[in-house]
Amino acid sequence: MESNILNFHDLVLFMSTLAAVYLALMVALESKGSSRLYLPVFLVCTAIETLYIMSFYSLFGATYIASQMPFFYFFLIAAFYIKGQTLFFYVSFRVIKNYHITNKSIFHITPLFVYIFTIIVSYDSNSTLYRNFYTWQGNFVNPSTYHLTLIIYGFASLYIFIKHGLKVSEKKQYVFKETTTNQLLMIVGGYLFIWFVGFSAHTAYHLTENMNIASSIGKTAIYLNFIMLIALFTFFWRARLDSNMYEHSHIEDEPQFRQDMDFNVRKISQLIENKKPYLQPNMTLDRMAHELNTTPRALSVVLNEFYGISFYQYLNQNRIEEAKKLLASQGKRTQISSIYSLAGFTSRTTFNVKFKEFVGQTPSEYRRAVINNIR
Repeated sequence: MESNILNFHDLVLFMSTLAAVYLALMVALESKGSSRLYLPVFLVCTAIETLYIMSFYSLFGATYIASQMPFFYFFLIAAFYIKGQTLFFYVSFRVIKNYHITNKSIFHITPLFVYIFTIIVSYDSNSTLYRNFYTWQGNFVNPSTYHLTLIIYGFASLYIFIKHGLKVSEKKQYVFKETTTNQLLMIVGGYLFIWFVGFSAHTAYHLTENMNIASSIGKTAIYLNFIMLIALFTFFWRARLDSNMYEHSHIEDEPQFRQDMDFNVRKISQLIENKKPYLQPNMTLDRMAHELNTTPRALSVVLNEFYGISFYQYLNQNRIEEAKKLLASQGKRTQISSIYSLAGFTSRTTFNVKFKEFVGQTPSEYRRAVINNIR
């Protein structure tokens, strides 16, 4: 970044900081559940990151911080060592049923502890002159270390996301009430890519010692971060507008809402009967809403209002009914290990648990009971 006190890139950084802080406040105020703070903390870390870049990479800012308030610089850098973890926890709460923080989770704070220890030892072992110089040059902390930390947790978040079937649990409440799996993937994949670009900027400088190349790559990361925040801002306001629309329909236009809901119930019944979408292992709320030509929020409202259950409960209910038909019609000719996949389940363990939950018997017990009744 140029050494001007203020330029276009600083303006983008300033706007990014404001957007991240605003989003963090809105998410914290409107989200629910034990995981409600992870996304706000992630956004606050993003704001601190842009503030650090804006203040440190201007000549005036770097000189002032180095001489007057070096520990402010160290405080800003600390956000880099917890940002990746907050994204990891947020994604884990989103896609893993009954996920919770345990005592082992303190392991994820290890990079921050190592950073603090390194700063204390390195800072105290140098004179004031060298302290100011190293702080101004940024040599107390190699940027590659915190970028690697971010990338590692970015990949870990992506792994968790993919491992759990790209499904978002409906039983938890989040600020993005209409957040789809694609949007969650955009957050994880988008920031992972941004962190790669940032890492590439520092790597390019160390390999080529060409500041112009490194600066160009670094600016790309700045603009991508700004675009990502604008996208999150758009999703947030769309979710709020959709939520307000349905609340408004609920209160002031109840007959029309009920009429639309009855229409959607008929469409859902026809889709279930004709196409049996529940047999698709990766069926999600947004995919079924797309097939019904409605929004995920509308579909969720209809299922909750009319059936009193969530989308995934409705999905599993139909899958279990299909499994019961298969068990009854095929007898012992088909292994249960084959029936669960034919009914749309991706895991035999999940199938057994859900079957017991809905029927009160295991699949084997149910099949024996059906065979005995036929005899």
